[in-house]
Amino acid sequence: MTTGHIPPANFILVTMGSTAILLVGWRALLFTIFPTDKGKKNDVYKRGSPFELFELLTSLVRRW
Repeated sequence: MTTGHIPPANFILVTMGSTAILLVGWRALLFTIFPTDKGKKNDVYKRGSPFELFELLTSLVRRW
């Protein structure tokens, strides 16, 4: 890739689409081969708020 060159839109769309298919596909294949255990649904580590990442980041920035 040369400096300042943007690939064609078709190439970008096909690359993003194939990457998405591969990312979803390997996970689906993994979970069909190794099904998840139903007893682990109530795992303590899975509890938490969706904002924990932001809380962690703000606390790290404050310390910095």
